[in-house]
Amino acid sequence: MSNSAFHLLQTGTDPAAAEATVTRLLDLNGTDQVRVELQIDTDSHTAPRYFELARIAQVQMEYVIPPEHAELIESLLVVDDQPRTGVPGDEGVDLWVLPTDTQALDQIGELAPMPVSVHLYYRSAQDFTWDVVSRVSDAERAAVHWTDCWWRPVPEADLAGDSKHAGVMLSVNSSGQWELVPAPAGYRLYVETREGTDELARWLGEQVELQVLPD
Repeated sequence: MSNSAFHLLQTGTDPAAAEATVTRLLDLNGTDQVRVELQIDTDSHTAPRYFELARIAQVQMEYVIPPEHAELIESLLVVDDQPRTGVPGDEGVDLWVLPTDTQALDQIGELAPMPVSVHLYYRSAQDFTWDVVSRVSDAERAAVHWTDCWWRPVPEADLAGDSKHAGVMLSVNSSGQWELVPAPAGYRLYVETREGTDELARWLGEQVELQVLPD
């Protein structure tokens, strides 16, 4: 989010440790309106194992289709009698596909593996379950963002509250938050605050017995 800063609090390889820290941070949050956004960078042959999550979250997939196959796939994505066209890029044609686009997905499944980002949007943090994190293999990358939090004011520490730039981010097998740069297997856990509010980030870290780490 623009004007947000993400402060690294924890790294590791045990998802249970990450879950415990996220739970403690969300306990500091002052609203029950927290949403969760999840991105998984994988390939087209592996992505279908995430499709069943559409029963609890909105699921969209962004495929990078080889140019020689893009026209065929687009012809199978018809909306109001018009094909859903993609956007040409350096590595292929970026094309958004839904789990309900079964014809296109069947055709994609017959092609060689291609990059795909699976995006899941949970209406409520209560709908998110940690088993999806355990599904992420060492060859995949993921980011989980708990957003729309509210960090309450802390008068005794002279810290203002914030609800616009407040959240928690878990990056899996990646050194980035939004652009998922490949990294050794493991996770990086961040707390989100407004830019220039490092004191709030340090205070939040102290509440979960962690310190802000160099990133």
